[in-house]
Amino acid sequence: MVRGRPALMTHKTKGVLRRGFGATMAGMRALSGGFLVALALVAGVSGYQRPSSSAVHVVTVWSDNGAAYLRSVPYDSDLPPSYGRTTVHAADGKELYAFDRAFLFEESSPLFLSNDGEIILAVLGWPGADDQVDRFRAVTVYRHGVLTRSFTKADLTGCGPREGCSLTYFNADVIDREKSQWGTRAYRKVLKDGASDEERFLAEFAAFSAENRVYLTDSKKQVHVFSLELGDRVRSAPFAEVVTVMRDAAKPRRTEVMTKEAVYPGLPKLSDGRDPIDVLAKMLDMKRAEMWSKRDDDFQLHEFHVGGLLSRDGRLEVKDLDIRSPRLPRTLIMDFLASSRFDASAVPEMFGKWYIKEYFVVFRDRNDKVARQEKKDADAARLQFLKNNATMDRIGGVFIPKNIAECFAELDKMLSEDDRSEMRGLKSRDDMIRYHLTLGMSLRNTWGLWANSRLAAYFTDRGVRHPDDMSGLILRYYYDWLNGRKDAWKEWDKKGD
Repeated sequence: MVRGRPALMTHKTKGVLRRGFGATMAGMRALSGGFLVALALVAGVSGYQRPSSSAVHVVTVWSDNGAAYLRSVPYDSDLPPSYGRTTVHAADGKELYAFDRAFLFEESSPLFLSNDGEIILAVLGWPGADDQVDRFRAVTVYRHGVLTRSFTKADLTGCGPREGCSLTYFNADVIDREKSQWGTRAYRKVLKDGASDEERFLAEFAAFSAENRVYLTDSKKQVHVFSLELGDRVRSAPFAEVVTVMRDAAKPRRTEVMTKEAVYPGLPKLSDGRDPIDVLAKMLDMKRAEMWSKRDDDFQLHEFHVGGLLSRDGRLEVKDLDIRSPRLPRTLIMDFLASSRFDASAVPEMFGKWYIKEYFVVFRDRNDKVARQEKKDADAARLQFLKNNATMDRIGGVFIPKNIAECFAELDKMLSEDDRSEMRGLKSRDDMIRYHLTLGMSLRNTWGLWANSRLAAYFTDRGVRHPDDMSGLILRYYYDWLNGRKDAWKEWDKKGD
């Protein structure tokens, strides 16, 4: 079994706090592609993303009776994987069925298979759980490859947003960090001398299955029992009530884990050795260019981003195609990518497929004069857009606060009571930094802090010139606002930065 909790990176967001890029872009779509791209890049456009790892795990998990096993193969290094394939086999190796989904497998996120191979129960205990997406919730149940049931962490534990509960019990205080090689890939759990029998048991069996039942102990020492016949929870009870049954039933599970370094190819060369970007540039009658290159500073650039599953046979199944300029024909680019054959030698045979990403595929007009004029036109549109923003109370249909006090009123409407309670309970306003890349990003983008909005002008007039600093001030003073200090911002408003 993979034992690596301390070495694994996490990312925590909740509710609206997980959302980054917002509706501001709606007001920009009428602009030329080049300016839209440039502004999006400056704004750091990004949605909520799960953490990733430099290693991936191909895992094989057997049923309690040894009659069936599953094999989960990821096609990317996201935690949990966005793409992958799971196959279920009889003990003799005969494939029973397969479906497109791979599972994260580590100590807090175990997998279980029913004795007949029909039901898979996946626990997503520590990283990556996403209550907004059924298949990435804390516990998911699949019957013959179809998602039939899911539970959030709150569903099971009853914990509020500020309690910091975990779905699988883990007590770091009883671990000998030095002997365990804590924080490294070589981590193997070794308990301190003097750890109690209860802690020793839970260190090994916080989650296990026996006789088609899964026993999952959370951080409050509540045990949640699931039936692998019904595919549902059948009971939750305090650990003390079921510990005897658990001790009698618990035994190590048969699992096999193969760890490989993640593959990170961009768009590879074509199977005949040609560069696909060069080929595409010729098809478009454009020149290849480079983002942020001094050589291309004077020219309008046109770009797209592509992501897709590259098979071992060289076929690319396009999953994401983000065309960021009206001059780039989507249909032609899609047809080219779908019909081409690529060099897939970087994809290990054991994976079969891998998700590749290529950012900033960039072109410009072949004619230097035309490319320069395009840049001048885009710059003029940008300046006019920014000039208009400074006086508008809405951008792209989104209300823009005119001062920091109006920000607080809007945040009160935007955030749920759970979100506000979580913030209110932080130790100090400085702890609001935890929302810089989630809620803070949303504010920077939707309220036009990168785009010369009237709110950005308000901060600039008070000596605050960077959008990161603007959103930071909003969040810090919002903490005061939530904790009853409604006028704390006024002193800053008078003095400025």
